[in-house]
Amino acid sequence: MPPQKLRSALRDPNGLEATVTALQISALKRVNGGTKIILLDRFGSDARAVAKELSRKGFGKVFTVQGGFDGRNGWVQSKLQIKPVAASSPAFMAFPLGTTRSGTRKALPAPKA
Repeated sequence: MPPQKLRSALRDPNGLEATVTALQISALKRVNGGTKIILLDRFGSDARAVAKELSRKGFGKVFTVQGGFDGRNGWVQSKLQIKPVAASSPAFMAFPLGTTRSGTRKALPAPKA
């Protein structure tokens, strides 16, 4: 990363975190530019930032869950099923979900209850 870009990234810690997360996802062995990636965070805003970074890195099918897990119209408010997580479970998991040919990025609306 060029020094000027690094300086500007350090001024925006949220942007830097999104960049680092996108780099971690893109470095996974089973993830490539055609892999469908669905991002879910607590309220949706961090996932959108990571989705933008992944799109800049050439990932064509990046989706976010609108409202995140706990946000307005998110997973919980939509009354979608949840499974309690054991204390020993990892906090971050990524699953390659398939490939596609188009290059779009859009938020998935939460299903209606």
